[in-house]
This record gives sequence, C-alpha cells and structure tokens, in this order.
Amino acid sequence: ELGIQFAGERHSTMIRAVQEVLIERYAAGRQVVVLIDEAHAMPRESLEEIRLLSNLETGKRKLLQLVLFAQPEIEPLLERDDMRQLKDRITHHFTLLPLASTDVGDYLMFRLRAAGYRGVPLFSRAAVWALSRASRGLTRRINVLADKALLATFASGQYRVGLRQVWAARRDLGEAVW
Repeated sequence: ELGIQFAGERHSTMIRAVQEVLIERYAAGRQVVVLIDEAHAMPRESLEEIRLLSNLETGKRKLLQLVLFAQPEIEPLLERDDMRQLKDRITHHFTLLPLASTDVGDYLMFRLRAAGYRGVPLFSRAAVWALSRASRGLTRRINVLADKALLATFASGQYRVGLRQVWAARRDLGEAVW
C-alpha cells in the first residue's frame, strides 16, 4: 500500500526501499502504522521480519508503528529465546478479559448496530444467557456462536434468537448441549 517498487530480490535492498519511503512520509509529517492480525499464527521467520522492521528509525523517532493483534497463544512463542528481541521491542501489551455475563447482551447489540441493524434486540434473555455460558465471555466465541444462532433462527423462519437456536449453534460446533 506504500507503492514501493522493489528493484531487486535482496532482503537488504527491500528494507532500504521501505526505509526510504518511510523517511519521505516522516518528512511530510505522516506516520505509517501497520496493523497485523492473527500474529500468533505467523511463522517465526515472519515475526523476525517484523522485528527487523521495528528497527527502522530516525535519530529520534521510529519510522513505523507496528500493532500486533493475537490470541493468547502468542505468549509462549514470545517466551522462546529466539524471540526475546521481538518481545523486548513490545512497548504496550493489552489483554482483553472475557466479558462479564451482564455485558454479553450489550456486546451483541453493539455488534448488530455496527452492522447497520436498528431494530429491537434479536437475542432473547435466555439466548444471551446461553451464549454467555457457552462462550465463557470470550468475544471470538460469542461471535461464532451468535452468528450460527442467527443462521439457525433464519433457517427456522423465526425473527428472534432463542435458546433452541443457541443449542443448534453449539451442536453445529460439535459441542454437547446441557
């Protein structure tokens, strides 16, 4: 997206080209930020490249801000000896805790509104309770289960997600239902 044309295949040439573009952006008062999702699934070699990119700087400032989004599985990876230098460069680290069961309904409505929905709540209280229990408050699990429950609701010709649709969503994931 930076429009960099690489003149060669050599690693040092590519890094130099990236650095030149970043210096131009910095001189123009612009900051480049790279958002990397699913960092926990990246090969060690790719994480090493991220570390090398984090070295690009002027005398006073970093030229590139790197933001990694990852699941907790990244923690043991960063504890490895060969990942110490990358871990040392992480300046901010945030862990999102599971949602409280009382917040799951609000979270579902937030997600629906972000998608453009403006109607009444689609999830019954029983469905919200069941989603909260089945997901243990983990937003990724809430999203997967809620999506499957919405599909089950649509497939049954109903409008509001109930307990049966959450059960169907869990069964679809191969989980036992109470």
